[in-house]
Amino acid sequence: MSIDFNGTTSLLYHTTATGYLVDARTVLAWCYADTAGELGVGQLFGADETAAGTVYRWVLRYNNSTNLFRMFSNRTTDGVWQVALPLAQWNAFGVSYDGSDVANDPVARNNFAPLTVTEITVPVGAEAAGETGYAIGCRSTGTNVWDGAIQHVQFFNVVLTAAEMDAALRLPGSIRRGLVSWWPMLTAAHVTDIVQNVAGTGSALTSRGGPPCGPVHRRSKGYGR
Repeated sequence: MSIDFNGTTSLLYHTTATGYLVDARTVLAWCYADTAGELGVGQLFGADETAAGTVYRWVLRYNNSTNLFRMFSNRTTDGVWQVALPLAQWNAFGVSYDGSDVANDPVARNNFAPLTVTEITVPVGAEAAGETGYAIGCRSTGTNVWDGAIQHVQFFNVVLTAAEMDAALRLPGSIRRGLVSWWPMLTAAHVTDIVQNVAGTGSALTSRGGPPCGPVHRRSKGYGR
């Protein structure tokens, strides 16, 4: 099973969780988008995410003009990159990025193959300091809601290799290097980051069939419930 977001009112977020103010990062998720989401900009993941929903360091979401997927790095001039992330299918999606240098571009993979990353806007300046929190499938303000299913979101404070990204998606829980947060999202009631053992705030979530990945890795039982 996975969590289904309805594209209008579903929410899953936490405004005070910490651990996302890092230059090196990798975000992984199994995701299925029925459409590009609310107003065509459904958000897969964002951090930081304050109660006001105005400060972020890293956002992954669809782009309303082309239904392609965009990645944003918040700076004096936001860095913006774009990849093709198909609708109406399960995607084993991963992005790694080293934000310590504006010359760096993200590396993206989908279904265990590299994606072509197109730079839309060259980043300028240091990344925003950010505050706290995260949002999955939405903004904490209730906007940019994902339309479809999400499962096994994982956040790492390192740039994983391609092999590590694939392994973590094939068998969630199998890669521990740099793992900050992991939201298995096995049902609508499963809204806890089992690494930090902190539950997010969820509403208007339902359960849905899950992706074709392996079961949760047996060693993950050492995490909180």
